[in-house]
Amino acid sequence: DTGTIAHAYLQRYVVNRRDPTKEERAEIQSEFWQAFEDRSVVANARRCYVALRDHIATLEIDETIASEVMLVSEEHGFGGTPDLVVRLKDGRHMLVDFKTTAGPFKAASNRYLHQLAAYRQLVLEGLGVSVDAARLLVADYGGEGGAVCHVVEWAADSEKMVKALASFLEGCKHYPVRRNYYA
Repeated sequence: DTGTIAHAYLQRYVVNRRDPTKEERAEIQSEFWQAFEDRSVVANARRCYVALRDHIATLEIDETIASEVMLVSEEHGFGGTPDLVVRLKDGRHMLVDFKTTAGPFKAASNRYLHQLAAYRQLVLEGLGVSVDAARLLVADYGGEGGAVCHVVEWAADSEKMVKALASFLEGCKHYPVRRNYYA
């Protein structure tokens, strides 16, 4: 689908710090061949990739710490795969999550906040990195022309982020059987 293909392109961009080569695009096409049968899905994925890539390029990234790495919290019984964890040139650590939508985008969604709070905990436990900020990048391809990149950022120690994590972890206590649940 649109988001999966855009993520695949972004993964290669983040790791290599350049657009995917012709060979890499062919690999993506072979991996997601069914989605490539629908030209609109591919066109929308490309539009989303460009919007998200252009925003990532504005971040002053010093080091990519993790990209699409599956992490598990044995303590809390959940796991997930954060899209990107970076150290910025100013020394701060940032967690970045990518989404795609055909609109309308709702920035205040608790689902996104809970997911990023859970990822923050996973990054702390699994990578030993204390995240300073969590940034949600949403490429909206619902309009005419190129996709629009919406940006929402939360300070990791903000009241909203702290409450979201507490709420998420409380849910993990009540449903310990959710071993296959990913944030």
